[in-house]
Amino acid sequence: MAVYFTNFSPTADASGISRSVIVELKDDRAAVWKAKTEKSGGSVSGEQLQNYRNSLKAKQDQFIASLQAQGIGYVIDGVDIPNYDGTSAGRADFRFNLVYNGITLKVPSAAIAVIKNMPQVKSVQNNDILRELSSRTKLD
Repeated sequence: MAVYFTNFSPTADASGISRSVIVELKDDRAAVWKAKTEKSGGSVSGEQLQNYRNSLKAKQDQFIASLQAQGIGYVIDGVDIPNYDGTSAGRADFRFNLVYNGITLKVPSAAIAVIKNMPQVKSVQNNDILRELSSRTKLD
């Protein structure tokens, strides 16, 4: 039997304690938009789906601009992608629009309440690290 728990370690930065959060925005994610359109009798081409996804990215960009306008420091969370020789091939930001409409950000803890109250935000969740424990692991 396995037991699951979450563990999150905030990090400190110049603006205080920084937390990794997943910000979900209110607009329908692309898969839901497509399903709703088709359920109502419409059809969605690949190009239309991509255009809708691009519009979600533009709205995510507007959300990020709103953070900047309010003086909220942030970093878009992501991973660096290495080349075979160890050099950087690029970066993949944790931005989603097909099955989820959101962005993973590192923000000061004090900013979370402000972000939750922004009009385009549906929810803000901690980006917790999940670990599997054996049943013999003692939980305190």
